Amino acid sequence: MSSATEDVNSSPLTCIASTAIGRGPSVERIAGDRKPGRGEHITKAQFTPDGTTIIAQHDDHHLKTFVLPTNLLEEEHQPHRLTAYATHKSATEIQDFAIFPGFDLSDVSTTYALCGDNDQPISLRNVCDWTHSEAKYPLVNDRNEAHYSPRTLHFVNSGSHFLVGTHNNLAVFDITRYNAGPVSLLQLKPRKGTYNGMPLTRKAYVSALATSVDGLLALGTTEREIALHDHSGMGERTAAFNTDPYRGTGVSVLKWSPCGKYLLVAERRSDEIHVFDIRDTRSHVSTLIGRAGNTNQRLGLDILHTRGDGYELWAGGMDGVVRIWHNPGSKEGECPPSEELEVHEAPVTSTIWHPFTSILATSAGSRSNTYEDEQNPPGEIDNSLRVHTVGSSNEALVSYFLSSRMDSCLPLRPPHEMGPALAFRPPPLRRVGLASRPPPNVGAGLIFRPR
Repeated sequence: MSSATEDVNSSPLTCIASTAIGRGPSVERIAGDRKPGRGEHITKAQFTPDGTTIIAQHDDHHLKTFVLPTNLLEEEHQPHRLTAYATHKSATEIQDFAIFPGFDLSDVSTTYALCGDNDQPISLRNVCDWTHSEAKYPLVNDRNEAHYSPRTLHFVNSGSHFLVGTHNNLAVFDITRYNAGPVSLLQLKPRKGTYNGMPLTRKAYVSALATSVDGLLALGTTEREIALHDHSGMGERTAAFNTDPYRGTGVSVLKWSPCGKYLLVAERRSDEIHVFDIRDTRSHVSTLIGRAGNTNQRLGLDILHTRGDGYELWAGGMDGVVRIWHNPGSKEGECPPSEELEVHEAPVTSTIWHPFTSILATSAGSRSNTYEDEQNPPGEIDNSLRVHTVGSSNEALVSYFLSSRMDSCLPLRPPHEMGPALAFRPPPLRRVGLASRPPPNVGAGLIFRPR
């Protein structure tokens, strides 16, 4: 979640960096004899907490590290070409990844991410060199020795624990327990008896996890059910409900409003995003319509915190357009988008805000050749990762975020102050193969980091 002083969409987007620079005006060519539209598109992208780096998950079993250039905001060098600093190639499909909350590019002992490969133990890897796995966490049920494949990964408690969603189970891991299974494994739909904390009614995969500012975990499943757990998922289940009355085929993304009152739910095969009032009545408040999301493909979205208690939802669509809704939940009924911005020539798979500035990153791509036309012939698809400036000038961005983020960035405090969360720090760098490589330049994100 990012923050801004005003509605930043009052000015057009300006693309200042892209992976497509030098590969043609707007597209990246699919290599080899892969089917058009498959193989290289980004399924998920995420800024690191310090804002210096973007981690991207690709459809061809790759994770890539993109370190933002230090001169990102210098207009004479724009647009920059983004190139991967490090790459992880998995032998199996990558289901998800999660970045350590204390990530600081200037300290490579914190630059870690969890990687959830299909049918493999969860691994902890350094994103500056993905080659070595520093720790593995088998997702095994100790009672019956059943093995599960991770579907979703989510850090909690400043990084000391992480959650793993799988088929009909939510697992809690202690990151300091190397090569050990989960400390707890919660069955979502019990086989027998009654679960005191409101059981779910259908066995399904956990497809989305999100924690509110108050530590309330929302869990969504592929069978359209949502559960709420207190204590960041390590406490009791407080509520459970479903999205059956509305169109969709399974929860794809969950987001909380900055105040923790509203839960926003996006589903596959749906042009709608639903807003639920969780704090008061747990009732459906409004429907954000017109997203252009009628696909099985996961389309990302993000929250932008504006003035006071205000916020905006930015969501990508199948038509290459990002749509913006102002203050979801403030109005009842159906709410069309307030703004529309064209950012790609293909479905927008990720829409992510920089932690400190009015910088937006988007990614695009498709699993099919539906979007081939005269502008995008077979073999050429917009699979790019792009970085945009939005709204006010760079000078204003620097001035505002240096002055106003001092009190709102407590979760991003220096690593040495994070206590037990960093107890898992790896041995010297020689184990991760970094000693022979020059460290990456600290990207533009640190320019805005509160001192």
